[in-house]
Amino acid sequence: MRRPKRLFLFAIVILVILALGPYPARTSTKMGMNMSGLPKEIFQNWVHSYEDDTGDIKVYRTSNYAFPPARGRAGMQFKPDGTFTDWDIAPADGHQPISGHWRIERPGRVHITFDDKSRPPWVLEILSVDTAMLKVRRRPVSP
Repeated sequence: MRRPKRLFLFAIVILVILALGPYPARTSTKMGMNMSGLPKEIFQNWVHSYEDDTGDIKVYRTSNYAFPPARGRAGMQFKPDGTFTDWDIAPADGHQPISGHWRIERPGRVHITFDDKSRPPWVLEILSVDTAMLKVRRRPVSP
């Protein structure tokens, strides 16, 4: 009698795993996942599209987007190896790379740290991402 009960419980566990998938807090239903735990679409150069920001939600677009003129634009770049670049606006309106690293804090939240330890870490809540747009909410790291 114990064997059918175990099989039933095993079947329930398998169904739950299949229903949740590898990333329960998905940010887009069409995202493909990779071994890093982040959607593959995130691994590109993102430029801040501040015109599209709403409240505390920051919008980024790919670097080939036709942005209106601006006096420099910040950006960021995730790489699958865990490295991160914060593209700050340089004094001559160019880009100044600030090197760092990312790690998954929990599904949908990425913890960012910088090589320059005087620069405080932050957390990005990934709200949505596809091949053309990234929406995030940036939060300071609680001490």
